[in-house]
Amino acid sequence: MDQLTLHSRSEIPIEHTWDSASVFPTVEAWEAAFQHLGDLLPQVTRFSGHLSDGPAVLADVMFLLLVWQVLRAISLQRRAP
Repeated sequence: MDQLTLHSRSEIPIEHTWDSASVFPTVEAWEAAFQHLGDLLPQVTRFSGHLSDGPAVLADVMFLLLVWQVLRAISLQRRAP
């Protein structure tokens, strides 16, 4: 099995990296969205024990997780050298 090599962002050509400005045009816009998501996270507990209630509930959880991952990825990207 081939071994996966993890490259630092600076080693990857810019055309192969994600342009976070296409999602959040300014740092302030990202910070506002991040703060809003942080305010919503305590509400995630309402899904506990309800994921099998139907596809709409599962879709809501998956959406929150996706948004969290996008914001986290942008956070890591903005901190990269």
